[in-house]
Amino acid sequence: MYQFSLEALLSHRKFIEESLQKELADLQRLLQEEINRKMDFEKEREKIVTELEQKRSKGITAGDHLIYHDFVQRIVANIDQQDQRLLEVGKKIENKRVVLLEAVKNRKALEKLKEKGLEAYFRKLAQKEQLFINEVAVNNFTRSIRYQKK
Repeated sequence: MYQFSLEALLSHRKFIEESLQKELADLQRLLQEEINRKMDFEKEREKIVTELEQKRSKGITAGDHLIYHDFVQRIVANIDQQDQRLLEVGKKIENKRVVLLEAVKNRKALEKLKEKGLEAYFRKLAQKEQLFINEVAVNNFTRSIRYQKK
């Protein structure tokens, strides 16, 4: 039976690849959460701006206008901060993808080596079987010649 000498290393590389895939999936979930958070801030900003426009049309004091303006500015700062988080998570995802790609290449290289070893094993096995068959055929032929001579 064929025994791949680097099976432990192959198993380790598979484990690393699976871990990296999980980490990438976690980062992608985090990115989606950050996108949703940014959308929530943008919706809130739109709501406040609409509310401010409605109050302006009815008449608003300067103090209330300033409060609304400050609130909108704080939301805009939150949106900018969220954009920064999105960039950071995007960079982490790209880095993780590069590492994952390298891990996949490493695993596939070992799997290819294992396949080549298995093919060589089966070729050698087939050669041994063919030699045995040839030997049996020669023995049968030799026996049949002996029986013909008697």
